Amino acid sequence: MKTCSKCHVEKPATSLFFSKDVSRKDGLHLHCKQCLGAYRAAHKDRINAKVRELTQINKDRYAVKQSAWRESRRVELAERTRKWNAENGQSETHKAKKSAYSAQWRKENRHKNVAKAVKYRSSKLQRTPAWFDADHAWVLQEAAELAIMREKMVGGKWAIDHVYPLAGKLVSGLHTMDNIQVVPTSFNIWKHNCFNPKIGPVRFFG
Repeated sequence: MKTCSKCHVEKPATSLFFSKDVSRKDGLHLHCKQCLGAYRAAHKDRINAKVRELTQINKDRYAVKQSAWRESRRVELAERTRKWNAENGQSETHKAKKSAYSAQWRKENRHKNVAKAVKYRSSKLQRTPAWFDADHAWVLQEAAELAIMREKMVGGKWAIDHVYPLAGKLVSGLHTMDNIQVVPTSFNIWKHNCFNPKIGPVRFFG
């Protein structure tokens, strides 16, 4: 049994009544879940503001940590995603719900999409070297055609991805033929503009 230091009520010392706290000897929080929930509800705005502040301060550290975690479990996550899509992702209900949500989001955030597109075009122009010639343009065109062909043969959405992101914070690559790969759109979205120096460039093998 364990006595809550807030309400002073004795309750079973289990995770059903007390939240986990690895800093405590018994591994459980001093306050019971009921008292902890009441405190968080009463100070919701202050707690959320503090979380946002800490998240912003440690954004780069979190991004590197998350990227390393995902890379270490890349096969497991890919298999989980394929399994979920096979069971739920292709249902008409899910497709309709996802389509409606996307349409609503684009309608409400059109300014964000425009700003993102302008920023991407600017990055591409800045990262296109002076020696970009017809050979590079031909390879990029072939990559675009390969993405379309894979969509027809394999299914799903495919995209052209820059191995070294054009707008990376740590490393930025060039818009050239040796810095592109054809990947599933979901992989491209997951990879985003992150680059982990401990892992190196993230390439798609599938």
